[in-house]
Amino acid sequence: YRLKDKSLTISNIHMLHRKMSMKQIETLVFDYGGVIVNIDDASVVKAMESLGVTAFKRLIRVRKIKRLMHQYINGLVAEAETLKEMLSLCRKGTTTEDIEKVLEELCGNLPVERLKALVKLRKRYKVYLLSNINDTLWQKSVSLMKQLGYSTDELFDKVFLSYAMGKEKPSVEIFEEMTQQTGLNPATTLYFDDHTENAEAGKRFGFQSVLVKSNHLEEHLEWQEINKNIKERKWRNEFSSLRRYGFHVVATIRCSISLALLFTKLMMSAWC
Repeated sequence: YRLKDKSLTISNIHMLHRKMSMKQIETLVFDYGGVIVNIDDASVVKAMESLGVTAFKRLIRVRKIKRLMHQYINGLVAEAETLKEMLSLCRKGTTTEDIEKVLEELCGNLPVERLKALVKLRKRYKVYLLSNINDTLWQKSVSLMKQLGYSTDELFDKVFLSYAMGKEKPSVEIFEEMTQQTGLNPATTLYFDDHTENAEAGKRFGFQSVLVKSNHLEEHLEWQEINKNIKERKWRNEFSSLRRYGFHVVATIRCSISLALLFTKLMMSAWC
């Protein structure tokens, strides 16, 4: 029993420490693919195989294919150049337009509830997006957001995209530039990313990093905690407003009673 009690005590200490550190958070930084947007890897594999790139799931692990996909997604190499090289892997008659259409699968699916949560989080935190993404995929993603009734200005204070910055995660330079532009404090920043190397790089930079299980952001305690903080803050604000309103009502009643007593006193004096 003593060991059990000790274990529980240590667990409680860790929980308390996590809650205290969460309360210090001022800034949120999110990756896009696999964190904000859900990416179905199976559909990407199926789409590439439809162009004759057989056994794409195995090929993706081959250095050349991995490099080409990396180049395309991050946008650090001209898209036309990358697509041309990809074309050589497809069946005869395939065009770069065919590949582009297939690669739209990388835009994924945006859960509306997640977007709603981001809007609410901005009332309490500074919220930034830091993503390795190319221009084509980003513009299509922006269009998808608009179809759902949201703009990037509503969701994020600022977006940092690899193709526009000429830098990519996990390089320290991309974290440095984001910090310089925003003035954020890494120690009070919570960073969500679904790639181990990126999350670890963020941690080395000083962020409180969360390695997200791809497409399952809501399962993480840190996400639940920051959303809980918003609800608690809203409740406290409503309670404060109600309390101020109550004070106002009480003051009004007291004033009314005083006036009534004064009026009664004056009336009695007049009768006398």
